[in-house]
Amino acid sequence: MYSPQQNQKAWTPGASLFNTRGMRMLKLSPTLALLTVFAACTSGPALDSYPRREIDRPLTLPAGVATWHIPTVAGLVKDHDRSTGIPPITVPLIWESAIADDWTLIWAPIPLGVVHQLWNNDDSRAGLSLTFAMAYGSERGFAWSPAASFAYRHKFDETLALDVIPSATITFEGDEGQDHWSIGVASGPLFQISDTFAFSTKIIAGASKGGLKISSTGLEGIKRTNEEAFSFGLSVDGTWSFARQWDLRPLYSFSMIGGSQNQLHLAVIDFVHFW
Repeated sequence: MYSPQQNQKAWTPGASLFNTRGMRMLKLSPTLALLTVFAACTSGPALDSYPRREIDRPLTLPAGVATWHIPTVAGLVKDHDRSTGIPPITVPLIWESAIADDWTLIWAPIPLGVVHQLWNNDDSRAGLSLTFAMAYGSERGFAWSPAASFAYRHKFDETLALDVIPSATITFEGDEGQDHWSIGVASGPLFQISDTFAFSTKIIAGASKGGLKISSTGLEGIKRTNEEAFSFGLSVDGTWSFARQWDLRPLYSFSMIGGSQNQLHLAVIDFVHFW
């Protein structure tokens, strides 16, 4: 599942990006994207005090700062027989707005998430997030998924930190469907290479029961399952603050479902605008 929060980008352990069977996906046209860029190019005074160094940033946005994201996601599914590419999908605008220094709302485009920072000091930061995803499929009807995560970062010095992010998701489906769940944890170091660029690597492990089973035959081959499964993976992501109001956040993740040996590769390019 894609999440715009810093160092929780693009994949939550055990969650699936492929709850799309029987649903329509909205793509953002390049023209609309450009118009949005030019319409939101002014910054407020609160942004001047917001760190450009990822290792120094709080988990939440400070009061008076807002962001919007336009991530593009692509992928590859592999199993024993074949591999199938997932064409690039541009996600509709995701907005974040601060309601206080330690509280941030996530809009997509209505408020579907909240992040609360518990503390942020020279040694560490920590916070909680709660998000909701809603979907409709012709086979399963309406479904909604609350997801919760705890993000902890320990800062060893000005250039090195360790992130630990446990998470859990429960999906409730309609009368025709089956409820399912997933849990997981992602952890790894963050390296602040310069004042404007940082990258991190994470090891990801998860467990789940039920949901949709991915196969290499494409979306048509996705099947429902009530099986328990374990997964593990790796991810690499970066944060490049190439301008005062702009971040570029690339990410690559690899995950493997235990037993089935199915592999999922995801790549994300996320442009983030601050004002």
